[in-house]
Amino acid sequence: DGLLLLDERPEAAPDVEKLVLGLYDGPCLIGVMDLLKDYPAAGVWQLGLMLIEPERRRSGIGASLLGALEDWIAGQGGRSLRLGVVEQNAAGHRFWAREGFRDIGTVEQDLGPFRRTVLRMERALPI
Repeated sequence: DGLLLLDERPEAAPDVEKLVLGLYDGPCLIGVMDLLKDYPAAGVWQLGLMLIEPERRRSGIGASLLGALEDWIAGQGGRSLRLGVVEQNAAGHRFWAREGFRDIGTVEQDLGPFRRTVLRMERALPI
């Protein structure tokens, strides 16, 4: 799964820049982020995954990491950050809403034997 993360992207995004960033505490990997630059449009970045080691969650590290990420993306010319939250992940949706993301729609994902609804969210970045 880790190797797939390095190259996996939506079929509609074969030529966009993909970044996978690691978060370290000394030599230990404690988190990872998966981003697409300029997807689905120029200046829009898509956060596919922000995963933090379970023992370090609810400590403020996610909000701090998001703030640093948004500053960095804005410095790269990014105007907004988008993401998707699986509808059943109420805690995740609350986190992103607290961080200023707003709902912009839904999309149905067909995962073979089952389907799921993904809530799409977006936040404008500081200029």
